[in-house]
Amino acid sequence: MTSSWPPASRRGEELTGLGERAWREVRGRRIGLIPQDPGVSLDPVEQIGAQVAEVLRVHRLASDGDAPARAVALLGRGTAAEQV
Repeated sequence: MTSSWPPASRRGEELTGLGERAWREVRGRRIGLIPQDPGVSLDPVEQIGAQVAEVLRVHRLASDGDAPARAVALLGRGTAAEQV
């Protein structure tokens, strides 16, 4: 059976065969995801600031040492800053 979906590409770059390391460069920096239900995406047991800091570290948007402060700053743009 052949796929009826077009090849997955972005700005001419083929994405289908990318390895995990290459996908990390694409996800978060060039392609974003906005979950429809954050209740499914966030762990209610772990603090939101820690979860945001982890995303920043994984996508190399902040160093291990800078990630917590950067997460608080980003969350401070909203209304949840005191809850972090």
